[in-house]
Amino acid sequence: MRDLGATQVVLTGISTSSGVESTARSAADHGYHVVLATDAITDPDAAHRHSLGRVFPKLGETATTGETLDMLEATR
Repeated sequence: MRDLGATQVVLTGISTSSGVESTARSAADHGYHVVLATDAITDPDAAHRHSLGRVFPKLGETATTGETLDMLEATR
């Protein structure tokens, strides 16, 4: 991805507290700007709320899919 000039990743997924969270951690550790599309990820309620409220703010930005698309469009 770096060879293609990527500096940012937008994450979605089914398992907020494992798959999405581990990918977000890895991306942040590798220096990517991380955006988590909050309406495009899911998990059982308590785990999902914990990741959204406690973990994700430390790893990157959170936004809805619409907000993320608007941000990307504005940078074109």
